[in-house]
Amino acid sequence: MSVLRALRTDPSVRRPAIVALALAAFVVAADRVLAAAFASDTAIAPWLPRLGTPGETAMYYLLLVRLVEAVALPAALVWTGYAYGRHTATVDGSADA
Repeated sequence: MSVLRALRTDPSVRRPAIVALALAAFVVAADRVLAAAFASDTAIAPWLPRLGTPGETAMYYLLLVRLVEAVALPAALVWTGYAYGRHTATVDGSADA
């Protein structure tokens, strides 16, 4: 059974895949936005909410992005693999129902 067929037919596989894709897109977009916001050494972008000094602001935002990258994204990928494994086990008839 193909992964695409499972994504099209089973919502229990689709949900974790969408979450993993959204988290990956968040990490990529946040890296680019933060790089542009902190491009200058003297000031941060005026549209970015400040959380103390510029150094503290950068630390908090980068900590959030790295936390999503190191914890939430791998958890979503494991969830996706688990859901796909359960889907293929029940479709193939090898699961004890």
